[in-house]
Amino acid sequence: METFKNQALFSSIADIPWLMTYVLFIIGILLLPSIKITPRERTRILLDAAIVIVTSGLFFWSLIFQPVIYQNSNLSPLDMALIVAYPIFDLILVFLVAEMLFLKLSLPGNEALKFLALGAGVWIATDTIYFMQILNETYQPGGLLDSGWVAGYLLMGLAGIAQGEAAKRGAFSANRDIEVRYDRAGWPLYLPYLCAAGAFFMLVWSRDHNFAISFGSLSLSVGVIIGLVFIRQMIILNENALLYREAQL
Repeated sequence: METFKNQALFSSIADIPWLMTYVLFIIGILLLPSIKITPRERTRILLDAAIVIVTSGLFFWSLIFQPVIYQNSNLSPLDMALIVAYPIFDLILVFLVAEMLFLKLSLPGNEALKFLALGAGVWIATDTIYFMQILNETYQPGGLLDSGWVAGYLLMGLAGIAQGEAAKRGAFSANRDIEVRYDRAGWPLYLPYLCAAGAFFMLVWSRDHNFAISFGSLSLSVGVIIGLVFIRQMIILNENALLYREAQL
């Protein structure tokens, strides 16, 4: 409909399967097998996930939520709810994908998880660019941006294929005997630092540019993120000191 009419449509029957896709994908992530970790590792994972979600919430609120609500204040409550539902689901996906990367990426046969995370990332990025183009009235239906959603679905389909191939190789037969360590998760460990740097960049950028959030509120949010990073580093230093003392025994 958008391609033929060359205009963006909201509050149509197509919103039902679109939103159900989010719901089913979120349920699928929640149903992934859980992994036993120590309380200290769980604390670090929660801190890292909190840093990612606070930064993502700051980004979504400043660039999407508030501008969308402001520019569409004349819409009906149903239309407004449908418009806001998409970035809300994207924010939930950010948290769940971050938790999945932090907790389960060190498992064997994790190619499927990588495809899922990449597909969700492409999905979220496409939604974000779409809303920014809608706000700036530059979105062209049927353009290159629409292929982002298709790419996200293809990557999620590849996750299913990768899972089947890993099962054929017997990658999951010995999972119970594998020691899962959060500090072996690889590149996801750098996400909290990247988020903190991104939040600080937003703070600097807001000095000379109009932002949907006040400078005081933005400064407070960045302060919370920096505080979480500081707590995270204190826990890491404490762990290193504990390991050093154990090595001396």
